[in-house]
Amino acid sequence: MIVHPEQHRGLSLREASRLQTFPDWFRFAGTVNGQPGGLMHKQQQLANAVCPVVSRAIAEFILEL
Repeated sequence: MIVHPEQHRGLSLREASRLQTFPDWFRFAGTVNGQPGGLMHKQQQLANAVCPVVSRAIAEFILEL
């Protein structure tokens, strides 16, 4: 868990996804009610994700080959 720098709490899923350059319109799969595919699943998706900015840089590099 990443801790908020100024408040006594962890980061929300949206805050963490912004740090990884996901746009605000991006939605992770699943629900948020604690069922399979809920918040923990979304957090795991984010933790396993490759940042969009990094993905784009890799794709542009490959296209230049």
